[in-house]
Amino acid sequence: MKKIEKNAKKKKLLSDLIQNTIAYEIRQRIIKAYEEGKKFRVMIFIPLLPGFAGEPEESGTLQIILKYTYAAICRNYGTSIIEKLRERMGEDWKNYIGFYSLRNHDLVNGIPTTEIIYIHSKLMIVDDKKVIIGSANINDRSMLGDRDSEFCVLIQESEKRNFIMDGKRTSSSNFAHSFRTNLMAEHLGLNPKDEILFDPLKDELWSLLMNTAKNNTEIYRKLFYCYPDDNMKTFDEVLKMKIPNKLEEKELNELKELYQKEKDNIKGHVVEFPLHFLEEEVLGIPFFSLENWIPEKSYI
Repeated sequence: MKKIEKNAKKKKLLSDLIQNTIAYEIRQRIIKAYEEGKKFRVMIFIPLLPGFAGEPEESGTLQIILKYTYAAICRNYGTSIIEKLRERMGEDWKNYIGFYSLRNHDLVNGIPTTEIIYIHSKLMIVDDKKVIIGSANINDRSMLGDRDSEFCVLIQESEKRNFIMDGKRTSSSNFAHSFRTNLMAEHLGLNPKDEILFDPLKDELWSLLMNTAKNNTEIYRKLFYCYPDDNMKTFDEVLKMKIPNKLEEKELNELKELYQKEKDNIKGHVVEFPLHFLEEEVLGIPFFSLENWIPEKSYI
């Protein structure tokens, strides 16, 4: 730990730049639940890649967004959400928070194809009681109120219904509950009326989410070896594993055959967010890039 702290002093930490405290509050709430021995779950769905043109190994904009995304989540000299949680509770952090993304697949002109489902909607559902929907991202650009113009709506019903939370009856919002169960059903490939979805703290639901994301990720890796992926920790590994635009006939037939065997094993759209993608690279804007004319805080 002392080594991390020493190195951190030599680097510009994300915590030195960010002013909003949302990530900090999430982390502190998880630590509170851990110390009290209570169940608490945070399910975060974010895009697999930022929504900018270009490839990660070429685009400075993509790299700087990836840099700060990973700095907030898992790589920031001991100060990210996961690093701080791991310091306090070891690998038990996985019982409290998970990071996921969405991907889809189909045949295009007879060729098996996969694409990222880009998550652009901003949404938070809390305890099946409150829903926030709008345009605001969880970053300083949106949260400080003096840079981007954002708009959000808080939906909170006065009329409550009885639902289940952590195995106990509680009053919740019908809209928030049904919205969450429908979203989770789509992500997991289930019927919205499936009983496993009703209690958001149900251990079986947490396990199903983790296992489905892992299984889907492994199948996509086997079929397409698509990026981003945890096994691609350098730009060279990304370039090496990209499928060429045109496959040889034998390779294409093998892909088609394997796709027919595996496609029904992909459930819903959920995949793991790759926490180790490009972790051996120094991400950022190249020195001579035009993006360097833009203040760094514009990206966070």
